[in-house]
Amino acid sequence: MPILRPHSHRLEDQSRGSLRKVFVDLGWTVEDLNEDYGVDMLVRIFIDEKATEYSFFVQLKATEHVGKRIATKQGHISCRIKTSHLEHWSRFWEPVLLIIWDAKQQRFYWECVQTVIERSRFPIGAGRKTVSIPIPAANMLDEEGIRRIVGLTKKRFRRFLREEAAAQVLLRVLRSQMWNPIGSHLNNQHSRA
Repeated sequence: MPILRPHSHRLEDQSRGSLRKVFVDLGWTVEDLNEDYGVDMLVRIFIDEKATEYSFFVQLKATEHVGKRIATKQGHISCRIKTSHLEHWSRFWEPVLLIIWDAKQQRFYWECVQTVIERSRFPIGAGRKTVSIPIPAANMLDEEGIRRIVGLTKKRFRRFLREEAAAQVLLRVLRSQMWNPIGSHLNNQHSRA
């Protein structure tokens, strides 16, 4: 008996190919992450064909039934995610984009997971195995969506730079506090001798 390929596998491959094309057409690079640790791709942003320090991760979901997932009153698409993945992603510096591919309409919808976590009312890991993540139906992967993703990625990177600069200032203060009293004490001993 022949082995049949599940429809879900074909749908996943189509979604990856379609998303890869969107980013590659922008001149960006896309690395498939073969082991599923909660992210499917790493995307590196290039501007004017020049490499930048900006990158983001993608968790991609494909469906032929986006209409069933849309909460019309709230205007968002609901996607269930393991809380263990959310806990993991909350520690990432790079944005993690949850992207839904609507196979029938050939459209992508997206949301930054860290943004959802930061404004969320539920504590991560509060005894739940999964959580429903709202993806605004207005967040399409179109020209405006791409601009917003680049801006979001830059913003998160600037946050990293600010935290790194603050850590450097703190280290300098700690070093001066640790070494100056000792140096002062030694200088005082030498001047008495």
